[in-house]
Amino acid sequence: MRRLAVAVGTIAVMVFSLTALGLVPAQAALIAVTPAVYVNTDGTNVTISGSLTVTSTGQPVPGSTLTLSLANAQGQNIPVGQTSTKADGSYSYSFPQPAAGTYVVTVKWSGDMQYAPSSGTNTLIVTAAPPAPPATSKITLSLDPTETTPGSVVTVSGTLTYGNSPIGTAGVMLSSTYGSIDSMVATDAQGNFTDSVAIPEDAGFPSSYTVTATFAADGSYTQATATATGNIVAAPTTDQPTPSDTASPTESDLPAPEASTEAPAPSAQPSSAASGLTGVAGPAAEIVIVVFFAVALLAAAVLIILGIISHNRKKLATDERRGFGTDFGKEH
Repeated sequence: MRRLAVAVGTIAVMVFSLTALGLVPAQAALIAVTPAVYVNTDGTNVTISGSLTVTSTGQPVPGSTLTLSLANAQGQNIPVGQTSTKADGSYSYSFPQPAAGTYVVTVKWSGDMQYAPSSGTNTLIVTAAPPAPPATSKITLSLDPTETTPGSVVTVSGTLTYGNSPIGTAGVMLSSTYGSIDSMVATDAQGNFTDSVAIPEDAGFPSSYTVTATFAADGSYTQATATATGNIVAAPTTDQPTPSDTASPTESDLPAPEASTEAPAPSAQPSSAASGLTGVAGPAAEIVIVVFFAVALLAAAVLIILGIISHNRKKLATDERRGFGTDFGKEH
């Protein structure tokens, strides 16, 4: 009995000594598990994060390896992976989102020579991703040119698609608030269509017009509508301005007359003889006319001079008969 007591005492002393030396695990650390859930349709991930600290002091436990796992509603364990704590005891781990459902997240630490193993849990709920919206039909529509004049033709172009795919050999209805356009066109294999709208030459044309393209829904595709607006402007006028539309030019606005080397035309009307010379074309006719009038003036001067001389002679003869000038012409 005495030997048993000594043995028990010896063991107690050894346990105390080992505890004091840190060879026996002390109080276990707790793991705070905070899962974060991200759900979308393009490769979402689940992120689990938390920290590993000493329960009594909150001191971080860095450099420790943690094992993460999921347990589904049927109790099946799903391994996730491993991660290590940082200098501040925190950790974070991301992995692809599992199927929709409720999971229990477990983070385990195996312990070390100082701390006992421990674990933490939390709940992860993954909701089903919302279904993708159904594809819809779409028309893109354009006018070329967008600004035009009365009497012109405008090209109408468009594309019919369903989602990201073209709709070929489909009928598209067209209408315009002004001008004439075909009521129906067909798309090609790439979903493209083209037509034209003729703008009338009306005097009272509008400032704008709208073209509408419509695709009717059927068992495979949804309805689609698109509009495009064009502008109509007046064509530039080529008419010369009337005198009433423009101010009369002042003398200072008129260009200086150029010096002319040609003889000015006489103001008197030509005689019948001169008028007969008008058949001569060009400068020769002008020269003939000038010479004609010069000769006429010279002849008139000669006739005048001859008339004066004749008058003087008649007067002298009369004076002689009356006894005047009987010595006229005699020498003294």
